[in-house]
Amino acid sequence: MSPCVDGTVAPDHELRRWFHANSLQWETFVGMYRAQLRQHTAWQPLVALLRQGQSITLLYGSRDRERNHAIVLRDFLIEQVTLSERG
Repeated sequence: MSPCVDGTVAPDHELRRWFHANSLQWETFVGMYRAQLRQHTAWQPLVALLRQGQSITLLYGSRDRERNHAIVLRDFLIEQVTLSERG
């Protein structure tokens, strides 16, 4: 199953609930979500697609277009592509 479809790259339920209740703590959310991403490998197929020059679509359910998990995931994936190209 595609990582985009099964949601394994999304923040876990507990972190989503925490952020919903603490939306002003954006930087804390970013750090916590990035820590979750580093603990798993579900994002690796997305990096492989990006390295091949393919586009991916990241979905989110937040009303906030600038502070949502897709923004954090996008930045994380870009960093991973850059790191993999360096060596």
